[in-house]
Amino acid sequence: AIDIRVRIDDSQISDNGLAGIFLDGDAPAAFRINRNQISANGTSGVIISSIPDGSEALIRNCNILGNRGAGVTAADLCSVFVSHCWISGNDLGSLEAPRGVIQLQDSIATGLVAESH
Repeated sequence: AIDIRVRIDDSQISDNGLAGIFLDGDAPAAFRINRNQISANGTSGVIISSIPDGSEALIRNCNILGNRGAGVTAADLCSVFVSHCWISGNDLGSLEAPRGVIQLQDSIATGLVAESH
């Protein structure tokens, strides 16, 4: 069961020293980030940190542009669903998921970097 619901809608999130949005979802929660302009932040536009059975994160209808880190970062073993977004011009590429999974659907993402092992 979901205990917590967090919504960030219809906002401009820019010029922060670190991430534009940092979600620490170690409890059962539902995060929805919808219709936001997330740009020019000091690290990633959105960072999600979570445990595998913890939060559910959904990012929809956002412009995530020109951040100093990645556009969207899944920092831990979590899953993030990104839909109908424009993600471009971020210094570390559009998506970063060293341990997690980012599902991208019906979006424009530039600067994707393939990981080599």
